[in-house]
Amino acid sequence: MNPTSISIINTVINGVHDVKTIKKINRVKDWQFNELVKKLVQDGFIKKEGNTLSLQKNAKVALLKKIASTWNLESLLRNSNDLVFSYLTESLTVNEILTKTGLSTATIYRALSDLRAIGVIQKETHVNEFNPRKSLERIHVVSSKTDLIDFAKILRIEREKMSESDAEIIYTDKEKTLKKITRGKVINGELTSFSVFSDNGIQYESPYDYYIIQKNPPDIHDVIIHSVLASYKDNDKMGLIMSIVFYVDNKDKTDAKRLRKIASSFDIASVWLDVEAYIRKDRLKNKKLFLPWNEFVSKAKLYEIDTKKYIVSMSSSLLWEDIANNIDDSMRIFLIGGENMRLKNLKAVTKDCDIVVEDASDFKILCKILTEHLGYERIIKTEYSQEDLRLYPDDILTHPEKSRIDLFTKRVMRDLLLSDNMIETADYIEYGKLQVGVLRNEYVFLLKAVAGREGDIQDMEKLSQDSQNRPKEFRHGVFDWDTVWEEIIHQEKINPMRELAVSIFEQISILVDQTGVIAPVFEKLKRHAIERLILRLIRGGRQSLKEVVFKLRGGDISEQMVRNRIDALVRDGTIRKYRIQKEVFVANVNTPYFPYGDWSITMEKTYAYLSWRFPVRDQPTPLEIQRFVNDISAMKYDFIRCMDDVIVKYIDVFLDYERQYFPSESCKAVDVARGCIGLSDPKLGGNKDSSFYIRIPKRHQDQKPNK
Repeated sequence: MNPTSISIINTVINGVHDVKTIKKINRVKDWQFNELVKKLVQDGFIKKEGNTLSLQKNAKVALLKKIASTWNLESLLRNSNDLVFSYLTESLTVNEILTKTGLSTATIYRALSDLRAIGVIQKETHVNEFNPRKSLERIHVVSSKTDLIDFAKILRIEREKMSESDAEIIYTDKEKTLKKITRGKVINGELTSFSVFSDNGIQYESPYDYYIIQKNPPDIHDVIIHSVLASYKDNDKMGLIMSIVFYVDNKDKTDAKRLRKIASSFDIASVWLDVEAYIRKDRLKNKKLFLPWNEFVSKAKLYEIDTKKYIVSMSSSLLWEDIANNIDDSMRIFLIGGENMRLKNLKAVTKDCDIVVEDASDFKILCKILTEHLGYERIIKTEYSQEDLRLYPDDILTHPEKSRIDLFTKRVMRDLLLSDNMIETADYIEYGKLQVGVLRNEYVFLLKAVAGREGDIQDMEKLSQDSQNRPKEFRHGVFDWDTVWEEIIHQEKINPMRELAVSIFEQISILVDQTGVIAPVFEKLKRHAIERLILRLIRGGRQSLKEVVFKLRGGDISEQMVRNRIDALVRDGTIRKYRIQKEVFVANVNTPYFPYGDWSITMEKTYAYLSWRFPVRDQPTPLEIQRFVNDISAMKYDFIRCMDDVIVKYIDVFLDYERQYFPSESCKAVDVARGCIGLSDPKLGGNKDSSFYIRIPKRHQDQKPNK
């Protein structure tokens, strides 16, 4: 139930009946109040007569009044809590609740936490004597609270009367189902799409409510794509405009790569790329989907959206001269993004000016010039958008009249390094003591592929095409795909922590599918990316062949491709296949060591190491990392290499232990590390008081471990 609806009910229960007063108390606008009251009337809670509200007279409301005098109604009924609560008249496990409600696991746990906090439910543990770790927890409404139980039964009966047959399925696959139903009716799932626009600042009236059933609760990315999908399926151009308005208003909370990935999972990748192009006023693949631009501008103004969110500021051609006039010694900077393309006449304007400097000294000087002399202000990192956090420039500077500047030092977007090849082939423009290096199209293309920001696919298309409008000083013949390939391989050698080929393959795959660009390196890159993914999966120890295939297939990658690349790696002597009982496993011939073994052991670096070594396992919480770092530091492990040597040596032994004693479970990355250290030192592994203790379940204590 909507929290504001609950507040209105509470207000009426407390004796306030005048509509004007109720609105004022709940701080709700007229249109929203009317919609909420209409729903409360339909649901049998409230009666409206003229300018007064009162409670309806029925068994449900009578119980609700009793409950409200003792329990916190908001914690009991808000969001999906009422749905979970209504099923707990019987004792259920979390998995059973999940099956009955269709909610995600995270949402169920959130609801249970709320209900437990107010004392509405109780938990009972049913111990499994054969495996205590598999003991079942069952949850139900506190047995002595008969009013709560009766109220929950009424809610459940009412809900089960509503037929799922009234809902229209917009999209469904093995992992998710998106449905719509006449507004006000309730079905299984969680509200999404236009139904939750008002929760994020955009009020839009739709005749339907939209529900999603998927593993995780819908976040802002899901809501945006669900609304675009619903509009596309219904050929609802105004709905699509409102989806775009909602996206633009909430853009700072989103990440373009994630949006593309979700859109692709719903088979509307091309539609979403057109949405990106529409906002940037680029060429559209399907113009018929959209209303004219002025319709969007009109709606954006109606919702008081800052024009800076959809109108790009003009770049200042005087910026470089201004910087040059304020430096004492010669300096060299490099342009890598939109400003690079603007100078080449590949785009008219750019939202961001991406600049790379070669070292910390130049970074400090440039920041000082921009802030103290040219009117720029630094954005504090707590105000970074979701996309900023992913790309993580060393600094972001803004100006009221000029393009934003994203400033990087040597490393670009965490994935690419400013390489010697980039520096040597750049075109340089002289502004006094300032040299502005304009990187070649091939390198800007790669940077766009890594960044994956809104509009980058369209920019990649422009970069890869020959343009006669390009100034002479920037003409270097046709786009060289071999340079792109060679730089990918080079970057992987100088930056071994990053799975560069994988992220670039994903973006070029979208480019090829959606724009028709012919990329001669595509098939070669695909094979290489699949091999990198396979090696990534088995870096932390063997994986079953079946699991590797299952995790990698999908999209442009077929099962046969994965099997072919595994066979190729086996022929190269990089990996091996072998059988344990009836199952085939894949493992490294020689397990690779961590490339930065000389790192000291800190929380941040230890987390980075565990994420690299065990990318397919659950990663530890900050508290678990802190405890682990404290424990291994006490053992005189000064460097990551000391720990990695032990893990590489004992990982196969630990996997045998895990397979023998916990065949249906997968330990966290930090627990695997602890286990390997425990196996390496019998005094630690055999000590029950040690955090490195190797535990044997009771049912196996008389059983000898497999050799």
